[in-house]
Amino acid sequence: MSTNPSTPSANGSCYFFRLPGELRNRVYQFSLSEPEGLRYHQNSDSVGFYRRTETSKNDSHDSEANQLKYVCRRLNQETRGLGIRYNMLYFDNFMHASWFLDGYPEKCHGYLSLIDIAEGNVNGSWIDADAKIVKLCVDQPHVMVRERTRLLRSNDRYLVRKVICAQYGLRASTELARRIIADEYVRGSILRDCNELFKVSMVAEIKSRVPQNYRMFPAEESFDEQAFRKMIKDNSFLFERLIPKLNGGLECLIAVLKELFERGI
Repeated sequence: MSTNPSTPSANGSCYFFRLPGELRNRVYQFSLSEPEGLRYHQNSDSVGFYRRTETSKNDSHDSEANQLKYVCRRLNQETRGLGIRYNMLYFDNFMHASWFLDGYPEKCHGYLSLIDIAEGNVNGSWIDADAKIVKLCVDQPHVMVRERTRLLRSNDRYLVRKVICAQYGLRASTELARRIIADEYVRGSILRDCNELFKVSMVAEIKSRVPQNYRMFPAEESFDEQAFRKMIKDNSFLFERLIPKLNGGLECLIAVLKELFERGI
């Protein structure tokens, strides 16, 4: 006679744990996977935990995404840390990402897939945090880290200069400068400014060794072409000088910027 799983077993054991481990892991993966990933938070006791990204924006309660671990001790043991394996991780700043790496065993770093970090305040502590994240990218080439910076905005009239300097600082590359700017004098002027900026910057030594799986993105999810065109219209004097010196003019510049917003630097 087959056992009816809707009624308690005679000895009080849970039918679910009689399933093979492979099947239980499939259930855990389905239950703990979040379409928009997990966001790292800290409670009032400075203990880190993870919440669903779509609920964390409006929900102030300290409720974790993994509620299975509160059902019983065995589910706590079997699901511990699985949410990190199955989801993209979002951090509000570099220090939160650093604290996560300090507490997450290095032997488990291979389970990570994508980390998204919003820009925090730049200070000495940020430099240490950034170094840890760069080391993660070097040690785990399959892990993608996205740094989102408020310095790159669609309506910023210095956006072209900033993306060129960002690539120069991150990659020690002038590819974007050559791709965007046709005029050698203007291109050289921007690159000289970049060189001076990163020669004195604390970040330069770290950033010059950044691997390709560490990408810098604007804080905006996508390029706002309308805002960019409006900014150009409002700063016609500036762009009357710049646009004639571009490779392919304004439309080619917009195509390059759209690509950068999608793929990062």
